[in-house]
Amino acid sequence: MVKEKDNLRSLIIVESPGKIKTIKKILGGNFEVKASMGHVIDLPERDLGVDVKNNFEPKYEVIPKKDKVIEELQKEVARCDRVYLAPDPDREGEAISWHLARALKLDVNASMRITFNAITPKVVLEALENPKPIDMNKVNAQQGRRVLDRLVGYELSPLLWRKLQKGLSAGRVQSVAVLLVCKREEEIARFVKEEYWLVDAVFQKPQGETFKARLFKFDKKAPKIKNGEEAAKILKACEEQKYDVAKVVNKEKRKKPSGPFITSTLQQEASRVLNFPPSKTMKVAQKLYEGIEIEKGNTVGLITYMRTDSYRVVPEAIAEARGFIKAKYGEEYLPPADRIYKTKSQAQDAHEAIRPAEVNNTPEKLKKHLTADEYRLYNMIWKRFVASQTADAVFDSVTVEIGSDRAVFKSVGETLKFSGFLALYDVEAQNAEEKEVENEPEGDEEAIVGGRLPRLAEKEPLAVKEITPLQKFTKEPPRYTTASLIKSLEELKIGRPSTYATIVKTILDRNYVEIKEKKFFATDIGMATSALLESYFTDLINVEFTAKMEEELDGIEDGKKDWRNVLAAFYSPFHEKLTFADGNIKKMNMQTDVICDKCKNPMVLLFSSRGKFLACPKFPYCKNTKNIPQDFVVFNSGMFKADAVKTLLLKDRLAEFEKQNLEAQTEVKQSNAEAMGKCEKCGSDMVLKSGKFGQFIACSGYPKCKNAKPIQKDIGVPCPKPGCEGKVAVKKSKRGRIFYSCTEYPKCDFVSWDRPSGELCPDCGAHTVVKVSKKGNKINCSNKECGYKRDMPNENEPAVKDGE
Repeated sequence: MVKEKDNLRSLIIVESPGKIKTIKKILGGNFEVKASMGHVIDLPERDLGVDVKNNFEPKYEVIPKKDKVIEELQKEVARCDRVYLAPDPDREGEAISWHLARALKLDVNASMRITFNAITPKVVLEALENPKPIDMNKVNAQQGRRVLDRLVGYELSPLLWRKLQKGLSAGRVQSVAVLLVCKREEEIARFVKEEYWLVDAVFQKPQGETFKARLFKFDKKAPKIKNGEEAAKILKACEEQKYDVAKVVNKEKRKKPSGPFITSTLQQEASRVLNFPPSKTMKVAQKLYEGIEIEKGNTVGLITYMRTDSYRVVPEAIAEARGFIKAKYGEEYLPPADRIYKTKSQAQDAHEAIRPAEVNNTPEKLKKHLTADEYRLYNMIWKRFVASQTADAVFDSVTVEIGSDRAVFKSVGETLKFSGFLALYDVEAQNAEEKEVENEPEGDEEAIVGGRLPRLAEKEPLAVKEITPLQKFTKEPPRYTTASLIKSLEELKIGRPSTYATIVKTILDRNYVEIKEKKFFATDIGMATSALLESYFTDLINVEFTAKMEEELDGIEDGKKDWRNVLAAFYSPFHEKLTFADGNIKKMNMQTDVICDKCKNPMVLLFSSRGKFLACPKFPYCKNTKNIPQDFVVFNSGMFKADAVKTLLLKDRLAEFEKQNLEAQTEVKQSNAEAMGKCEKCGSDMVLKSGKFGQFIACSGYPKCKNAKPIQKDIGVPCPKPGCEGKVAVKKSKRGRIFYSCTEYPKCDFVSWDRPSGELCPDCGAHTVVKVSKKGNKINCSNKECGYKRDMPNENEPAVKDGE
């Protein structure tokens, strides 16, 4: 407990209420500890909240229901002599501190920011002795990320609503995570299984001892056995051979322990071993960090801060671990020197690795004070850290080759000679410990690796007891598990430790992916969304761009980059692509072979928050819908029995969609190219531009010359106005309504809401137009006094107006 040199009353504001009891126990009566309950100020929920034209100025506001929190904190500030801001030690915590300082009218430049890597007396007291000003570089990095993600989410998501389905969301990071799963789904769909064979043998020593080996070479080459016939021939040849021990190699193999956990590896291992989703792992870890009541009135923080990408450990903790290992297991279990694990170059290295706050708080000692989940996670963290400072495990390895004139078999035996760090784990855990790759496809192994082999000497004759051919098939690429997806996100530099759990939860909640048997499967809507985004936003929704943005944000935190400049460089090309896509992507309706019972049209596949269903394309004139039977899947051009064909998850439909939209892009570009030329006012080149209402052509000499005109897309019909040589072009009003005018505008002022047919009225000679109706399209005279009309032939009937 702190003994104050004076009677000044201090207020410490933390982020989570779970820390209050632990910190108050450490500091005593002169300290009041309150929680902000996370962020108190943020961008508005229902508005963009970013003034793009004013240098991306954020429009912050108090989060709903947090005004009471601020009022209570203001009262405490008034009663106290000193205030310390102690939210979590990361970018989010720094931003919360900044918002609190401004909301509570504190001096944002004062030294009042303190952080705890672990909530223990030593760490807390050291933090109070060394308060610092708020780190504005971290604040700006958080602002940059927040505004960037808001721009992407709030501007890209509505595009998905208009083109695919309401309620969808897009995100700079989450969409790339979905893309990874979808790409793997496509790899699996394209995978063609190939047959191969292995040949295993059981050899016997004269004394009767037996062991297994695998065919390693045949006729001095590695065997590539493709089918049963080849296997039978090789098997027969092998059975006719006489064998002896060709080579024996004895060597010692050492296995090093892995480093202590960082956020990504903790989430991976907890998923693999404990079956915890990342969100649960972080929730339990947060509780261990904030403190557990060990005895009545004695709350202790058990682990260091759990959001980190650094393997760094302070020397005192390493010394504490080595002391424990020596006392518990003996000096032979200590490596010659401290183990230092290298942190990846892109890591922020702001915090230590995840470790127990005190090594002497063993899992067994604390078990009765922890819930089952808390104990299992703490046990994993504690053992991983102690093991990281323990000696290597040592194995005796024997590799044996058994040879004949034509065939060579190989076997490898391993026995544990010295347990080293594996002494901390039971037998099952020893076998599974540090399994890095999940669901690794079985390959053509060149040898059987097993337990202990009998003692063998070179030239020793051996009898063949049994030779067995084994039929195998190559395995498709493995689907992502939670662990392997997080590992890929980390390796590809997508997101940061604090975001992995949120990414996984978001793509599951949005129904872009689903988990079956612990593996990620892309849903139909996930595949559709990913295809649309990748088609039009290749530069944005990809691994390289997302990783580069993380580097940009790190540069802001390091003070090397300005966050507003980073946003400006991103936003201009993004907004231009968004405008182009909005004007050119067609509504994505996937037609099936199921016929509507009411109007006999092929039904289309639609998506809702409750799943996919079939609907009539003539809605609202026909409102017929159908559920999709469970034994049907979407495949190629229609609906098929699931047990009859392999599901390709809309692959062909998405390819067709992408092709259609690429054709649309090409068509627009060609029409633009034809329309571009020299400016009539100044002679400069006319160039393609994107604006609020879509694309248009403008003078490259802007702002000196402000000549601009809309893109002209004629419909192949001559202008009806007498004497005009122009053509009728389809255009869109500021309200988005389609209309028709002459390509020679403003020289020719012809305009019409209805599509000119290109024909003249046989009664009065005026031009005729197409009138669209649910009862059938008609050709009407444009002269209202004439009244001529006739039915339009079905083969020429347009379903809707141009551009709709």
